[in-house]
Amino acid sequence: TAFENRIYSLKISCGPEYPEKPPAVRFLNRVFLPSVNQTNGHVDNLGLLKAWKNSTTIENILVALKN
Repeated sequence: TAFENRIYSLKISCGPEYPEKPPAVRFLNRVFLPSVNQTNGHVDNLGLLKAWKNSTTIENILVALKN
């Protein structure tokens, strides 16, 4: 794929209400993905974060971004 063999840096911040509320996820480097806000790098359009459940894991988020 176009993303193969690249390294991306993410910042995942879990607030005091985690896991009841989803963490904030932000790319530290510029990426062109439909779920990423191109202005600030925040992942703000990922279905998994919008339909958050307290059983969802950080691994689930990473896999959803990869897919």
